[in-house]
Amino acid sequence: FSSFAKMPIPENEPFELMDLVHKTVRLHENQENVSISIDSSIQEVFVSGDNQLMGRIISNIVLNGIQSLNPSKGTVTIKLKFIVKSNKVVLEISDNGIGIDSSIGNKIFVPNFTTKETGSGIGLAIAKHGIEHAGGKIWFESKLNEGSTFYIELPRIMK
Repeated sequence: FSSFAKMPIPENEPFELMDLVHKTVRLHENQENVSISIDSSIQEVFVSGDNQLMGRIISNIVLNGIQSLNPSKGTVTIKLKFIVKSNKVVLEISDNGIGIDSSIGNKIFVPNFTTKETGSGIGLAIAKHGIEHAGGKIWFESKLNEGSTFYIELPRIMK
C-alpha cells in the first residue's frame, strides 16, 4: 500500500464485481488456518469504479481479517456475501477475529492509524477514498472477540 502514497486519481469504469472478488479470494484462500467462502446466488453484477484499486481494497480488508485471528479460535473464517438491490450492491466481508474496540472505531478510516506493529495504517483510508470516489460508501460493525464485518456499497450498473 505504500505505492498508494503517489496514487493517481482512480478511473471509474464499468467492471464485473463477482469476478474480481473471486480472483481476490484465490490470492488468500490457501493460507494455513484460514477458511474463506463466498456466499452469492448471483452470477454477475456490474459496478463502476477503478477495477484494480477495488481489487486492492477487497484484498486489504480480507488480509486485515486474516491478521485479526483470535488465538483461542485457531482458524480465521472470512465470509464474503453479496446483497444485490435494484440500484446498488453491498459486499459484506466478515471475519471471526478479535474485533475492533469501540474506543478506536472512529479512527479506523483515518490515514496512518493502525493497531498493528507493522503496516502503515493507510489501507482503510485508501479504501474509503476509492469507494467514495466510485460513488459508494464503506462502514463496519464489530464485536470484541467475535469479529468484524466491513460493508462496501457501490452503485449497480444494469447490463
